[in-house]
Amino acid sequence: MRVKEHLLRWLHCPSMTMLIVAAILLGMMPITPAPHLFEKLSMLLDGSLLKPVDMFDLFWHGWPLLWIALRLLRATERMKYPGYAPDSCWIQGAKSSA
Repeated sequence: MRVKEHLLRWLHCPSMTMLIVAAILLGMMPITPAPHLFEKLSMLLDGSLLKPVDMFDLFWHGWPLLWIALRLLRATERMKYPGYAPDSCWIQGAKSSA
């Protein structure tokens, strides 16, 4: 197995449903006064995202969306090679090989 495929197997560990739920919950919380993700993205566009805690907050509320984007990008990349088997979670692979 090539090193690149081995390193990218972790993208497929959580199910897409779990990632979507995490993206909705973390992206929209707290609901009032405004969702943190929208607030931090507007700060980023305004150039006022300067504090490390705000940068971490943007990452924390946006990581599920980033993970979904990486998985979709990986899926479209793999569609170029029709005979290529989809990656499975390395944990599931470890259980099945034992």
